[in-house]
Amino acid sequence: GCLIVTEGPVNASTDTFDVHIQGQQGHGARPHEAVDAVVVGSLFITSLQTIVSREVDPAHPSVVSGGRFQAGTAPNVIAGHAHLRGTIRAQDPKVRSHLQRSIQRIAKAIGELHDAKIDVSMHPGSPSLINSPEMTSLAREAAIHVVGEDRVQPLHTSNMGGEDFAYFLDHVG
Repeated sequence: GCLIVTEGPVNASTDTFDVHIQGQQGHGARPHEAVDAVVVGSLFITSLQTIVSREVDPAHPSVVSGGRFQAGTAPNVIAGHAHLRGTIRAQDPKVRSHLQRSIQRIAKAIGELHDAKIDVSMHPGSPSLINSPEMTSLAREAAIHVVGEDRVQPLHTSNMGGEDFAYFLDHVG
């Protein structure tokens, strides 16, 4: 029975990244002859966790999450290829760009470190949803007219989920 009307960031941008790691398959008994895509991918995923915690101002909510890691064919074979997928969420467009660049930078460095080829592709999703003061005021007035002032509330915590309404705001804003 309430309507939520909030100025500023409400939802995050929703980008996806794909990572293909090409190492060198080998026998588990001869690891010195292989480039282990599981080890390379594990280091990559672990390194991603430092982007938000060490490169982004804590006042700017953001998330980098690895959601899929696929590698290997048998327990005694060192994987020569791995495929990872994840999501990037940010409320600030500058932070969004920084996260994308950092993922690319980390992939390049880890590939060089382990003599593996790492290809990263970014798939842009919806932009962050940021309500302007003018439109928020207009929406608040309309909401009050429909449900009454006591039933119009602000969003207390912004959401890291995405909302495709952001495309509309980008178009008309």
